[in-house]
Amino acid sequence: MRIKFTLLLLLIISVFTGNAQVLQVTPAFPTTSDVVTVIYDATEGNGALTGVSQIYAHAGVITDQSTSLTDWKFVQGNWGTADPNTIMTSLGNDLHQITINMTSYYGFPAGTNVEKLAFVFRNADGSIVGRATDGSDIYYEVFPTNAGLLAKFFKSSIERGENIINWHLDKRALLISKDGFSVVAPIRITVPSSTACKRASCCALLKRCISSINKMVSFLSKFRSSLAS
Repeated sequence: MRIKFTLLLLLIISVFTGNAQVLQVTPAFPTTSDVVTVIYDATEGNGALTGVSQIYAHAGVITDQSTSLTDWKFVQGNWGTADPNTIMTSLGNDLHQITINMTSYYGFPAGTNVEKLAFVFRNADGSIVGRATDGSDIYYEVFPTNAGLLAKFFKSSIERGENIINWHLDKRALLISKDGFSVVAPIRITVPSSTACKRASCCALLKRCISSINKMVSFLSKFRSSLAS
């Protein structure tokens, strides 16, 4: 029986010229059953909260019942107050962290189809607001618990100029990083039971996946070099 692949590819390429992610989220592919750690970089996005020592999150979710990206559901935070439910911990260097138990924090009922986390960030009285670069709200994808194999590329922490790729595998993500860019590429692959345990098929699939990733890394590296020249 022919191997059937269901491939959901979400590709975001960012060539780094001093820019970085507004949010760092752990786990990288959160589901509604996770406890999620969100780190906000106040120097990114519109940068309005750079240098502000105490920051508060204003948080909600986008569900399949939302009529638009501005139609937040299960909103947390009392605007203009020092709300202890949304206070963030300063990590220094304009990084601020909050940890969220998805179900209990937002209070959505079981079976809610959550598609995105939605945020803006503020100072205590709400007079300064951190948003995306274009002034919009800040979003992060939420994934189904049965999403399968997911892969994500991150900005590397190595020094510029080293030709090194870092690999890491966790319960939901193959993490690959290379200096100079980041790519987000969640992938879901479905293999029928007739081939699921055939080692040769799995090995061939893995080799094909790694080959494609290596080609992408090579292309992006060359592209970044051309921009710098």
